[in-house]
Amino acid sequence: MSKKKLTDEEKDEFIRNEIGVSPDVKGYRLLLRAPKTPEKLTSGLYIPIESQTRNDVLQTMGLVLKIGPTAFKTHPSLEALEVQVGEWVEYARYEREEKVYNGVLCFYINDERIYSSYSDEDAKILLKGAL
Repeated sequence: MSKKKLTDEEKDEFIRNEIGVSPDVKGYRLLLRAPKTPEKLTSGLYIPIESQTRNDVLQTMGLVLKIGPTAFKTHPSLEALEVQVGEWVEYARYEREEKVYNGVLCFYINDERIYSSYSDEDAKILLKGAL
């Protein structure tokens, strides 16, 4: 499910388009964006902001925005887990640190807490369209 590797310039543009800034992620950490929940239901009813945010927090998936320089390199068993910027990943819910950049909910997570990666199509199915 691996996407093509992006150049450093493409990675920087990708993260700036997603959250407006490009933090310098250190060590073996990853920066993920939480899935965006829709503002209203298909019936037309609006979902309260509090519920939208709570739904995001309950998710255990995120879009990889940035990868630290030593991520997936500290132990041979982690090399098989390596992911790319722009991929959707599933991770351990309680192992994340929340951070909001320009109103966008993001998470910092350690590389060994990634369980799996998904294509955009599979992520859309799993997240019921909330990308």
